[in-house]
Amino acid sequence: MELEVEQQVGAGKHEHTPERKNYRNSHRQPTWKTRGGRIPQLRKVLSQVSIGSSWQRCRIHFIRKVLAHIPKRDKRAVADAVRIIFFQPNRSSAGLMLHGQAQNMRAHYPEAAKLQVEAEEDILGNKTFPREH
Repeated sequence: MELEVEQQVGAGKHEHTPERKNYRNSHRQPTWKTRGGRIPQLRKVLSQVSIGSSWQRCRIHFIRKVLAHIPKRDKRAVADAVRIIFFQPNRSSAGLMLHGQAQNMRAHYPEAAKLQVEAEEDILGNKTFPREH
């Protein structure tokens, strides 16, 4: 019976793979409940419905998520530094600014730096649009 279940699911017990077709014991991936976090399911649906569109994470929710890893005494300085990324004139300068800030934060706030680098494509998605947008 276990073999049948593995074939039906597309993965072994406690195995997480992208090829997974189903879930055991009625477990389902969390659905689109979010406050600015990355949601693979929502992205997948949007990419199927809106072909050629891009994804952009909300700036405010992203900054809040970064600040959750920063002590209160440093929150204002870090928030100001992260906001500067969004004022860069193009994608390449924004990317350089983001990586520079992440490098500076890595020593004191490794989680915030990691989050910033991982979210680069999501938060800078609009920088590739034509200026008239």
